[in-house]
Amino acid sequence: MRVLFPVLLAVVACGAAGCSPGPAEPGDAGKPDCAVTMPERPDSMPSILRQSTREAPWHGRDGLWVHAWWLDDSRTQRAEDANHVVKYPTVTTEDGRLTEADGPPTVRARRLDGSGSVRAETGGYARAAQTTPSEWWPTVFRSLAAGCWEVTTSWRDATVRYVAEVA
Repeated sequence: MRVLFPVLLAVVACGAAGCSPGPAEPGDAGKPDCAVTMPERPDSMPSILRQSTREAPWHGRDGLWVHAWWLDDSRTQRAEDANHVVKYPTVTTEDGRLTEADGPPTVRARRLDGSGSVRAETGGYARAAQTTPSEWWPTVFRSLAAGCWEVTTSWRDATVRYVAEVA
């Protein structure tokens, strides 16, 4: 049995081009409507991640991959307090293998539908034999307020961007 990564927030994602105004609901005048960023096709991912794609989609490239937490409805829940907490794994690979070489990635988010920015915390390199993948960088946003955010993750020369709406 595989244990997958928990995510602590109900979210929906926007397309990489950002949020654009959508049809207004009563009381939602001017509220952005975000399109979902889709995960990568399994055949474009390192084989170590393909093992987990059925239950844990991934978004990334060039040795840098983030769990597509914004698509994972089965393991999400709304944060209890006013500050949303988002936890997810970030994986770094080299030559198809998981690696902690060159340290953790840098992760930051910029609000698209208002002002604000926040950096994520990246914990020490984690290992757990019962998970797939078995090694990752725990990544945490401690106060990602409701709204539309562009998240940028960088490691070595790789940069991965996506836009997510936090509910």
